[in-house]
Amino acid sequence: MRFLEIAVFNYESAVAAKKGGADRLEVCQNYTVGGFTPSFEFVQNVKNMGGIDVFIMIRQKADNFVYSGKNMDKMLRDIDVFKGMDVNGFVFGGLDGSKNVHKEFSKQIIEAANPLPVTFHRAFDLCKDLNRAAEDVIECGFKRILTSGGKSNAYEGRFAIRDLIKRYGKDIIFMPGGGIRKKNISEMIDITNAQEFHTSALRENQSTTIPNIEFEDVIDIKNG
Repeated sequence: MRFLEIAVFNYESAVAAKKGGADRLEVCQNYTVGGFTPSFEFVQNVKNMGGIDVFIMIRQKADNFVYSGKNMDKMLRDIDVFKGMDVNGFVFGGLDGSKNVHKEFSKQIIEAANPLPVTFHRAFDLCKDLNRAAEDVIECGFKRILTSGGKSNAYEGRFAIRDLIKRYGKDIIFMPGGGIRKKNISEMIDITNAQEFHTSALRENQSTTIPNIEFEDVIDIKNG
C-alpha cells in the first residue's frame, strides 16, 4: 500500500484530503508561490480535526531558497511555536548562493525540530548536483527528500528518482512529488520503487489559486 502525503492550502482541502484517505498532510499557505509557512490559526484548525499526521511547511520568501539571518531567525521561532501545537513534523529546504544545500542552517533547523522529523522539500531539485545534495541532506539529518528528480515534475524526473533511490534509499526516504496523478501513479511506482508519494491533488483544469481538492481526487490517486 503506497503512502500518500497531500499538500493542503486551506481548511476545506485538509478535510477533503483526510476524508479521501491521505496518510499525512503538508500544511502550507500561498499556493501561487509553492507554499509558505501557514498561520498558527490555520494549523490549529487542522490539528483539531485529529486522526492524521500534520507536517508544517517552513518557508519565508518566494523568490528563492537562500535565506537571510532575519529569515532564519523567524523560521526557527516558528518551529518552536509549532512544536508547542503538537504537530508531527516539518518541511524545509535551504540553499546557499552556489545552489548547494545550506548545511549549517539545515542543521540548525534539524536541531530546532528535534525530535520531530524534517523533510527536505523541492529546493533539492534546484541543486546543481543531486547526488551531492542527497549526501548533504542525509548528513544534516533529514528523514526524507521531496523531489521531482531535478525536473519540472516527478514523471519527467522518474528515472533520476529511481537512480537516487537505488543509491541512497537505504539512508533516506525519497518521496516523488510534482505532477503525481492517477494517470501516472502506477508507472511511477513501477519505475522508482518509491514507497511514499506527494501531491496537491489538483484537477488538471483547475484555475483557482486556492485549491480545494475533492474526495474523489485522493481516492483515484490512492487506487490509481
